[in-house]
Amino acid sequence: MPVLAHRPSVSEVCSRIKKLRIPEPSATQTSAPEPAESLSLYVGNLAYGVQECEVKELFSEFGTVSEVHFVMDKRRGRFRGFGFVHLTPPENGEKAIEALNGKEFQGRRLIVKVSRQEDSEE
Repeated sequence: MPVLAHRPSVSEVCSRIKKLRIPEPSATQTSAPEPAESLSLYVGNLAYGVQECEVKELFSEFGTVSEVHFVMDKRRGRFRGFGFVHLTPPENGEKAIEALNGKEFQGRRLIVKVSRQEDSEE
């Protein structure tokens, strides 16, 4: 096993995680329990270089982050600067909004609020 000469950055770890592929469960495997109800939060004014795992780490202080979804420009295939975080339990969403809305993250002030239903279906 090679010895690391340096500690990998968050971006390097994120890119390594994205390369891992998790196989789909087969029909013979037992199904997972019903997912807990989560609250969808809109997160805006994100830096264009931010990684999903960095946002997940930021919000994980307030509960379990079941999903982070960045919205991409369909024509250009580039990140549009906002996304959605699904947080469990939903009661912790208000705590996350109070703590993170207006907070500086990677040089930009975040906008965090409960997402509208039509926003989350983009």
